[in-house]
Amino acid sequence: MTDVLTWTIERRLELVKRAELLRKELGELELEVARLEAAEVVFGQWIEATDGGRRPPGILSPEPEPEPTVVTVGPGAGGMRVVPDRVEGMGL
Repeated sequence: MTDVLTWTIERRLELVKRAELLRKELGELELEVARLEAAEVVFGQWIEATDGGRRPPGILSPEPEPEPTVVTVGPGAGGMRVVPDRVEGMGL
């Protein structure tokens, strides 16, 4: 009778360990499935945007840079001091 109880306990502990490993493996598989689903969506969008790679993708082309504007710098611009510090002996 004791042998049956010992075997039952050992078998239960083995199954608990195996169940934990299977849960971990299931979690990893579900994560991989989610990654592949996301990749399918992105790839599908790329195919639609490029007609299956037969034309250049408009969504990946950078916008042209705007022409630089000329900036003139005068007194007081950009934090330049217009009035010097007052020192002793300085007139009005």
